[in-house]
Amino acid sequence: MRVRFLGTSAAMPSAARAHISFVLWAGQPVLVECGPTAPWQLLRAGLDHREISDLFISHVHGDHSLGLPMFLTLGELEGRPWPLRVHCPISAVERLKLLGSTCYPSLGRLVEERVQWIGLEEGESGPRGLEGGATMRSASGTHSVPQVAYRFDFGGRSIVYSGDTGPAAAIRELARGCSLLLHEATWSESIDGRTSTDHTSAQQAGRLAREAGAERLGLVHLHKDYLAREAELLAEARESFGGEVFLPNDGDEIEV
Repeated sequence: MRVRFLGTSAAMPSAARAHISFVLWAGQPVLVECGPTAPWQLLRAGLDHREISDLFISHVHGDHSLGLPMFLTLGELEGRPWPLRVHCPISAVERLKLLGSTCYPSLGRLVEERVQWIGLEEGESGPRGLEGGATMRSASGTHSVPQVAYRFDFGGRSIVYSGDTGPAAAIRELARGCSLLLHEATWSESIDGRTSTDHTSAQQAGRLAREAGAERLGLVHLHKDYLAREAELLAEARESFGGEVFLPNDGDEIEV
């Protein structure tokens, strides 16, 4: 399994970090999250959007979903193979369809006929087989709108992505024994003492990784206020987790 980070920031990007998004190769490439600049992020990384047939969106907040209309439009203009399969919370399906047709009325027919919507119920879902041989499971986190975390298993390795969430027991169980946990770390308790019910601090992410028995922890969805203070975020997470902790930059690629 291989991951290419297209963006690593929280809702407000910085000059160094675009909105959270990454491509995962697990038999075939899949795109996880589709924020406002997702097509540009793929282009900057030298990746062909037409090779991606599965898109996973954790929830409908703009930094995770506003790029969908442009992603669909690009596919229509440049001849992508259809259908595109969009995985998301079941409550988000109609809102994402409306988002597309609001931006471009011509997308109304496309979202009904050329997109396969895979709405995920709240709670644990799966496993579901994906093209290329990977399997996917999901679980609900704790956020201000319905959201799902994803687990991808392929070739004896596993990656879990939390989406936006406060510390959640369901995600801890989803991540049980995973090779890599990519968990949001929007806040820092060591820098400014910030915590909330719908986002996670670096320390809380480390604690959840330890409780889940994850092998590695990657901190993502970073607040712009912590730019150039990444070492402090890493140290905070390491207080709770004894495994490898890293903080990817936009453009980084790792093997799992």
